[in-house]
Amino acid sequence: NELEQLTSDQNEQLYMYNNFIESIQTPNQQVLISGEEGKKALETIFALYNSTLTGKSQNLPLENFNTMNMKSKGGPT
Repeated sequence: NELEQLTSDQNEQLYMYNNFIESIQTPNQQVLISGEEGKKALETIFALYNSTLTGKSQNLPLENFNTMNMKSKGGPT
């Protein structure tokens, strides 16, 4: 099973990238992680950054937040 290999492999990022590329190149090839799940992961990361920058807890889903907020509040440039 691809997901089991992904979780037990030390090269999980490489494996995920390869799976994504294969899904583009091969008809009917499914990606391991959907775009919706990827969006949720990024939103969680953005919430962590915003919480660190503001000192306040964040509610998900986030509203009106983007990477420009991090830059304007002293985050990574």
